[in-house]
Amino acid sequence: MDNLNIKLFFILIVLNINYIFSQDNKGVNFILLIDDELITNLGMDFNNNGNSFNYSYSIGKPLILPENFFKDPSVTLTFEYYKVLKDGYVKKYNYNIDFSEGWMYNSTFLIMKIYNLDNEKYYKAFCIKDKKYVIEIQNSVYYMQVPRCSKPIDD
Repeated sequence: MDNLNIKLFFILIVLNINYIFSQDNKGVNFILLIDDELITNLGMDFNNNGNSFNYSYSIGKPLILPENFFKDPSVTLTFEYYKVLKDGYVKKYNYNIDFSEGWMYNSTFLIMKIYNLDNEKYYKAFCIKDKKYVIEIQNSVYYMQVPRCSKPIDD
């Protein structure tokens, strides 16, 4: 098991123990990784036909959307992410993600992994030419993985 998987394993154990002993079992503990980096905090917006919900993400913070937010299933998650590159420059990424209610259904956690395809490592691994990024989702009962054409090259 690599270092990132070990960290995720322990985070999931802590989150599940927290879930078992919490009084309020609503929502899911949300974990976000971008280009295999664990994101610790970020501002996000959930949009649904003019309705908007601002969410201040921090690792493991329960994601609880307003009741009936999925009345219309076209929910979009939008946020910006700034990445410091090796040469010291900062690159801005914009994400617009179709967010499914099923990702939160019957689960205590939600892991979202985003891979930016402008990074050669992920571009070669996924072989997708018509998108800027790919998303993988995992929760207690569901795993959506993007097919890979090769194993990612280690930095």
